[in-house]
Amino acid sequence: MNGDVKTKIIKRNGEEVTFDIDKIINAITKANEEVSKLHQMNEYQIMAISEKVADQVENSSHAVNVEDIQNMVETGIMEMRGYEVAQKYVRYRFKRELRRKSNTTDDGILSLLDNINEEVNQENSNTVSYTHLTLPTKRIE
Repeated sequence: MNGDVKTKIIKRNGEEVTFDIDKIINAITKANEEVSKLHQMNEYQIMAISEKVADQVENSSHAVNVEDIQNMVETGIMEMRGYEVAQKYVRYRFKRELRRKSNTTDDGILSLLDNINEEVNQENSNTVSYTHLTLPTKRIE
């Protein structure tokens, strides 16, 4: 496998993009750097996992989504007995997912606030100002 997979993958937002083996290599390398030297994988293992994932993506009968690719990477790391690296990889995925959900929630709240503010602005623009009127006052006895 030469690593030049031209297969399309589906991102979380539904966008189709070309598979990039470098992203797999980088993700595994970052997880690998988080463990002690004793438990680190070597560059050949990282390349073997990356190329295996690339083969699986290329040989798939349909566009593979990002989650499936991440599962393939996780399985590949475990097959190489990189248990500590796999644990770091899974934790990183989990943190990213929480961050994405948090951003989505924040965006939802902000859009609600923007909408409410717009409604308030509309409400205020539809009011009539009576400050120029003088109403007669008469004491009722």
